[in-house]
Amino acid sequence: MGPEIFVRIEYKGLLPPILGTKVDELVVRDGTRVNDLLNLLVEKHGEVLAKSIYSYSTLRPTVKILVNGSEVQPESLSTESLPADSVVYVVLMINPMAGG
Repeated sequence: MGPEIFVRIEYKGLLPPILGTKVDELVVRDGTRVNDLLNLLVEKHGEVLAKSIYSYSTLRPTVKILVNGSEVQPESLSTESLPADSVVYVVLMINPMAGG
């Protein structure tokens, strides 16, 4: 991996009230993949974020990840690297605990 890069993470939809924040800012190694970033965010925010975005280690269909405005498909999370000065949107569209 190369030098460090700055990443701004903006939480949208239902995540800000769940996490108690709208934004995180991290410095990560160049070459960090989107999935690695999500793991760092789960380490930071704990089980509340993990349960909100994952179901059995798979990204929930109600969660969208965008990097610099482009959606990252779930199958690309482990292969797509973050570009320098990225803005990552993590969007929870509906409550994962809702429903019957």
